Order: sequence, then C-alpha cells, then structure tokens
Amino acid sequence: MKKQRRWLPSTLSILSIFSAAAAFDSVSVWAQESQTLVVATREAPPFAMKREGDRWEGLTIELWSR
Repeated sequence: MKKQRRWLPSTLSILSIFSAAAAFDSVSVWAQESQTLVVATREAPPFAMKREGDRWEGLTIELWSR
C-alpha cells in the first residue's frame, strides 16, 4: 500500500504537466486561425493616448501592434 502512495504525487504531477501542454497547444492553434483580435483600452498616458483622428499611440498600443 505504501508503494502505491509514493507513486501517486509524481504520477499526478506528470499528468498535470501533459494536460497543461495540451491546453496551451489548443489555444495556440485557435490563435493562429483567428484573423482579428479586439482589444479594449482607455486613455492612460504614457501607455495609451488618443490623438486627433481617433488614432491611438503609446507604449501599450505599440506592444499590441506587434
């Protein structure tokens, strides 16, 4: 009975790692198939600033544009 208990934590750890890897892989496939990403923001200089003509700029906007 004690031998079975010794293997339980390591088995659960390995299963959780493989489950997480499978979940991240499916999200990655979905992200590659999607064409448009909609992001909400608000004005918070220097991260996001609204300029004339409804044009946004700032640190956050640059990062999202990449």
